[in-house]
Amino acid sequence: MLSISLKANNTNYCISVCYRVGTLGEQNLAEIDRHLRKVVSQKKFKAHFVIGDFKASLQ
Repeated sequence: MLSISLKANNTNYCISVCYRVGTLGEQNLAEIDRHLRKVVSQKKFKAHFVIGDFKASLQ
């Protein structure tokens, strides 16, 4: 998980990228959730773009 902040014309944007292997389990999913909630709670971004592969395990 990686998030970067960009500023254009005095407006803040956040881009987050994630690659999640489906076999990493609930702990990994909880860590992604924690990270995204932390970014969103900052309230300084006009928009937040999330890009990635969020595979879920079929087990």
